[in-house]
Amino acid sequence: MCTFAQPILRALPIFTHACLPLIQSQKRRQHFSSNSLVQLVNRIFKAAGVDTSSHAMRRQFITNLANNAVNPRVIQKLANHSSLNHTMRYIDVRDDQLRAAVEMV
Repeated sequence: MCTFAQPILRALPIFTHACLPLIQSQKRRQHFSSNSLVQLVNRIFKAAGVDTSSHAMRRQFITNLANNAVNPRVIQKLANHSSLNHTMRYIDVRDDQLRAAVEMV
């Protein structure tokens, strides 16, 4: 697990029961709206002294899945994107990956 993620995960109420939301609000005991969750994650990052955003975390998650050869359709489903093209825009490509691809030819 990434070092910066440890204080973040400790700060979130996480549940493992399949019928419950992964993260639920403490006030209403139901799932967060996407906007509320983005605001919460950004506040947690700030409180933990992590200079990033929920969007950057989402991009990194998708890129890490792609770098570990996860099927693009699986990534699309996990990202909840309606279009595979949209998912592909989230995947960051490094220069060393481009060089390695060219060297394979």
